[in-house]
Amino acid sequence: MILKKGAENQKSEGSPPYPLENEDNLFCESTQVLSETDIGAFFSNRFRVDGSLGQGFSGKLLTAFDTCSEKVVVLKILSAEQAKDQALLSRFVQEAEILRSFEHPAIVRFIDYGRTPQGSYWIATEHVEGETLKERLERKGTFGFEEAWPIVRTLCEAVDYAHARGIIHRDIKPENLILPRGGVPPCQLLDFGLSRYLYRPTRLTQKGMVVGTPRYIAPEALFDSTQASQASDVFSIAAIVFEMLSGRSIYPAEDVKQLLGCILSGRILSLRSLRPDAPPSLEAALTRALARDPKERTPTVRQFLSELEIAMRDVKTHQSQSTPKSPAETPITKKAETSENLTTSKDHPSPSPQLLFTRPSPLQYLRSHWSFWIAKQQGLGWLWLLLLLPILALLFLVIQHFF
Repeated sequence: MILKKGAENQKSEGSPPYPLENEDNLFCESTQVLSETDIGAFFSNRFRVDGSLGQGFSGKLLTAFDTCSEKVVVLKILSAEQAKDQALLSRFVQEAEILRSFEHPAIVRFIDYGRTPQGSYWIATEHVEGETLKERLERKGTFGFEEAWPIVRTLCEAVDYAHARGIIHRDIKPENLILPRGGVPPCQLLDFGLSRYLYRPTRLTQKGMVVGTPRYIAPEALFDSTQASQASDVFSIAAIVFEMLSGRSIYPAEDVKQLLGCILSGRILSLRSLRPDAPPSLEAALTRALARDPKERTPTVRQFLSELEIAMRDVKTHQSQSTPKSPAETPITKKAETSENLTTSKDHPSPSPQLLFTRPSPLQYLRSHWSFWIAKQQGLGWLWLLLLLPILALLFLVIQHFF
């Protein structure tokens, strides 16, 4: 009896004040474990993942807070599974080497790169507040000449900087150009994942593999990336300039088959057919830069930039000539300057509209038409003189014969 009472006291003291359902399964719920690239996770014991920017050609793109620099950065991550592909890994490491060697305001700034204990590789670059050129075109449409020029010039300078170091980009397109908020610099070039050295014998892309975006790739580099050269990047820049000014792709294609046909045949649109106010020098510069044969194309970005500078001067000249002059700039004739014509009074009232359009008298009509006929014949004065000379000579002979 005492034991039973003690057992009842023990049950009443140890039991909760309310019944629990499924007590056996209380501690068997599955716990979600974050992967190293999930939002909120700590990556490589250094970066706090804040968001995702999508998937690039050679890695996943994330925004993260760098605890070392205490700044927001962009992380490109090659997973441990992807790193098993030696070609992908070599391309990823090469991109890190290229970005680390650059120091140009129009090329995204390199911060660091490394490898996690789990076998993933990463590259950290500066995070730039702004929008891509593609987003700007979708949001607002075409650019004006003056608005586009700083972006185009900065892009050419950045690509020329890379070419001077023996590196071609091979993937210049609106998605890889960011327009920083505030406009300083006007644009920055991103993603060197497909870039390659001009003077190294390495081959990271198989022949026949399409690398990049077909609407912006030079035809010779579409199926054989080893044929890519500085002129290939010139083609891509010219295609972007065309799209910025016209709002259209250089190719008149609606689907993949038409696009392939345009690329193989070299059929492109005319800028002036879409933008009549473009000067001929600008269309000529774009036509040379978009030539299908690289031997006929503008060979370097620096030369293309020089041709664009000449075209921009023509744009400014055309705009200044087509702009109507203000009243202050309009020349005033002496007749308009006299006080007799500028002032009116009761004694000299201004003529009524009816008086300004009165019908001329018959005599005035004859005088005006006769003077007009005389003025018209002044240009034929020598011809009339040649015709009158024989008549005068004949008249002189007749007079001499009879008198």
